Amino acid sequence: AIHKNGDYVVSDVDNFRIQRCPVEGSGVCSTVAGTSGKKGSTESQFNFAYGVTVDIHGNLDYVIADTKNHRIQRCPAQGHGNCTTVAGTTLISGMGVNELKEPQAVAIDLNGDYFIADTNNHRIQKCPADGSGICTTIAGLVDNPGSSDTQLDFPRGILLESERYILIADDYNHRVQRCFMFRDETRIPASACTIVAGTNNVPGSSPWQLLNPYGVALHTDGDYLIVDSTNGRIQKCPSEAYGDSCSTVAGISGDLGSSDLQFAHPWSVLVATSTTTTTLGTTTTFTTTSSTTTTINPVTSDHYGLLEQLGL
Repeated sequence: AIHKNGDYVVSDVDNFRIQRCPVEGSGVCSTVAGTSGKKGSTESQFNFAYGVTVDIHGNLDYVIADTKNHRIQRCPAQGHGNCTTVAGTTLISGMGVNELKEPQAVAIDLNGDYFIADTNNHRIQKCPADGSGICTTIAGLVDNPGSSDTQLDFPRGILLESERYILIADDYNHRVQRCFMFRDETRIPASACTIVAGTNNVPGSSPWQLLNPYGVALHTDGDYLIVDSTNGRIQKCPSEAYGDSCSTVAGISGDLGSSDLQFAHPWSVLVATSTTTTTLGTTTTFTTTSSTTTTINPVTSDHYGLLEQLGL
């Protein structure tokens, strides 16, 4: 994630901590949540935290998908404090309205509500800003993976697109779904998800195919940036013309590695701002195998308002 001042906020998964790293790239990071090298389930610990965002609209707290503890934690902006559970039940893997099963991503809308990729329950949950934990399912069918327009199969990454849509990296279906953020059967069909990238349940490495997409972001021109993880590449796909070929903007398709041109199972992608130049917006990708950050493809429009809207 990106902090409001431009710093990088990184989920250091195997060290069980969240790191904040300075935007100028000095590499001297500080731990703002979790206990380095020690996993657990107390208020100050994580157990493989795969997702993190910053509450840009609120008090800049860190919100973390604490995956193996089956919960979403909200941790104080100043760091080094105890966190509170705002969704899920600690150490309880379940399918109830107040339960999660290995969540891997979280986003926050303008109202402060939490949107959660409840990955191993194959659903997307919307949970109230008050932290009561009583959530509703807005996409997918609980514990019922599949490839229909009402189903998901291990959703990994999510992105809020405006105040109406949510984009979902639907991993095992090798597609990205665009769904309504609200399930109001009187107005919007519950099944109203559409494919915006990939070929449903058909993995591949052609320009229009995906192989285990893990993350999705919105480029400043409105197109989608997709982490095509097993293909080791970042794809840019047109937002208004599904079916057109996507283009590779980073990585080498099918050639995973550690050179400056390669990725090894990249996990997430986002659009960041620069606080040091007038050129705002660079695409930043994080890879879990190298624990490094690579910056590619600078763009020239100020899109910080978009980042605030998306809760990044």
